[in-house]
Amino acid sequence: MNAGTLVPPLAGRVLRARTPSAGPHLICRVVLVEHEGRYALIDTGFGEEDLRAPRERLGGSFLWMAGPKLQQDELVTHKLYDLGIETERIEAVYFTHLDLDHTGGLPAFGEAKAIAHEAEIHAAFQGQSRKETLRYRRDLHLAQHPRPWGSFPTFDETWFGLPAAPLQLLPEGDAFVLDLPGHSAGHCGFALREEGRWTVFVGDACLEIDEFTRPDASTPLGVRLHHLGADHNRQRARETRAALHRAFVRAPSGTRWWTSHDPREALSP
Repeated sequence: MNAGTLVPPLAGRVLRARTPSAGPHLICRVVLVEHEGRYALIDTGFGEEDLRAPRERLGGSFLWMAGPKLQQDELVTHKLYDLGIETERIEAVYFTHLDLDHTGGLPAFGEAKAIAHEAEIHAAFQGQSRKETLRYRRDLHLAQHPRPWGSFPTFDETWFGLPAAPLQLLPEGDAFVLDLPGHSAGHCGFALREEGRWTVFVGDACLEIDEFTRPDASTPLGVRLHHLGADHNRQRARETRAALHRAFVRAPSGTRWWTSHDPREALSP
């Protein structure tokens, strides 16, 4: 689901991500996970409060750099309503990371467990650097969640070469959280298998799918600037993108790959 469209300045010159109808743009992808009537989300996109007070909740710098559309019909709560799913039925919200464009919808899910990487939770709630204070909205998006935060288990397994830990919502062996460090202090991805087919959600480890499907292709200026400004640890982020390329090649043919912000998808060869 797209829970927020982004149109950065000069998007047509710096991004490959585009659709024929909408032109160059980015999205805020949210994944709904369902098994035997139980539901969970991965990330939340923007929320109702972000639409009401965008400058206060998102900040002027983000509004200018990302160009969010902030449309009511794109909110994850609106998408769930269209599917006939009440917010109270969401048991858990898993996060790739806790940047403000991934957590704005969390206040709508007060009954759900909020779960992220332990290092990400520490950076979001206790980090003091300028980048951490800009990227996280600890008082507005995070600290108001009424339930204690939970963290993922240790990454003692692997999924096609990527450090992994089992995710409990789906049957054993069908869901893993992936350790994908670099973009933020504790960035994660997810591998989910349904009817024998894997879907991999890499979050912001890559802005565009071309970064791991075609690593030798020239990288657009906007993507390079994004990593320069947003990555917590550039060296580890580059290593993660290289590991994703190896996993993309090794994964079963037809494995579906998504990033948070590229509206396209990729399929393993």
